[in-house]
Amino acid sequence: MHFLVLGINHRTAPLELRERVSRSVREGRELIRELLRAGIPEVLVLSTCNRVEVYGAGRPLPILSQALRAGLHRLAGIEPVGDCWYLYQDADAVRHLFRVAAGLDSMVLGEPEVLGQVKAAVELSREEGGIGVFLSEVAQRCFATAKRVRTETQIGAGSVSLASITYELCRERLAPLEERSALLVGTGEIAEQVAAYLQPPSVRALYIVSRSPQRAAQFASRYRAQPVAYTLVSQALSAAEIVVTASDAPHPIFSRREGALFADRPRLIVDLGHPRNVDPALGELPTVTLYAMDDLQTIVEENLGRRRQEAPQAEAIVAEEVAELASWHASRPLVELIKAFRAQYEELRQKELERLRPRLTEEQYQAVEEVSRRLLAKFLHRPTTAIRSLDPQDQQALRTIRRLFGLPEETPSSSED
Repeated sequence: MHFLVLGINHRTAPLELRERVSRSVREGRELIRELLRAGIPEVLVLSTCNRVEVYGAGRPLPILSQALRAGLHRLAGIEPVGDCWYLYQDADAVRHLFRVAAGLDSMVLGEPEVLGQVKAAVELSREEGGIGVFLSEVAQRCFATAKRVRTETQIGAGSVSLASITYELCRERLAPLEERSALLVGTGEIAEQVAAYLQPPSVRALYIVSRSPQRAAQFASRYRAQPVAYTLVSQALSAAEIVVTASDAPHPIFSRREGALFADRPRLIVDLGHPRNVDPALGELPTVTLYAMDDLQTIVEENLGRRRQEAPQAEAIVAEEVAELASWHASRPLVELIKAFRAQYEELRQKELERLRPRLTEEQYQAVEEVSRRLLAKFLHRPTTAIRSLDPQDQQALRTIRRLFGLPEETPSSSED
């Protein structure tokens, strides 16, 4: 079975090109249908914010390459050639897909989200009829590989996003977190990520502060939070043990002059603003524990360093699983030959039983059916074992077996290769 992937990702192509292709391909359904109509038996399309990849199987490699390029060109209006586009085939294509699902080819090493995206892509292709025997086996082993990498290595250990590290710091410093309240200043992208972690019931209450009351209200409604007017931020502080700032304000939101606001009880402050939203001098107060962006980046790098140390073991698991899949695929000619061999004699047994049925009582028929089934199993056992011991690449031996037992020269499955 020939297998090929054509794609671009965050390492090879600029964001503008990835977005343009992703918008054209969308979820991939139309491209799958296009390639199936073009005669490609098995198709998988993986389209995310960081990559667009099209997998094809079941035709000679030049035909696969031409069809995949033509399908992308028709949908995206882009000629998929040049340094931005990579092309892997056969075992290299399998290895690439396994590495993607395991988080080894992600922008952030070890990220778990991509596995869900691969599973969704497989399910979509299955709905459209693009998953056959080969891609079904590839997908099953792909998911198993990703699971092994997760359970047998620490490739996903340690938070590596600012939002997740903020959440972990809150859990470590202020357990039980469910009994605490948090104040979030800002409604931008980073604030969205933080709110996803700190929304109730993760905390008792979440207060959202923005210069725009309307935006604060809209933001708060998405995260079961309470909007607070910017002018009332000091009052909101009285109810919050956690303060996270993620604003693009050009000057500090909280300065040393406002230290009295933080003096009543312990506060954990995480400053994700750029420039900084919190005066570093506030961190000198005995009631304040302050983490700035540089502190979090240090934690990110430490965690990424630990993940990189796990990468060689993860790569070894991928290599082992790729070899297992290759072994499975190499044995398919023998499997198909044995199936055809046994099916032929089973068909003869059924025909003879049907011929005898009118002359037998139901009890007699059941007895003959059982005896004939047992005898056939005994007769076929030794030749089946002999066929299974053959070299699947020895075409002359396979042809001899087919001629000896009157089997077709090629089984339907092998004709796809």
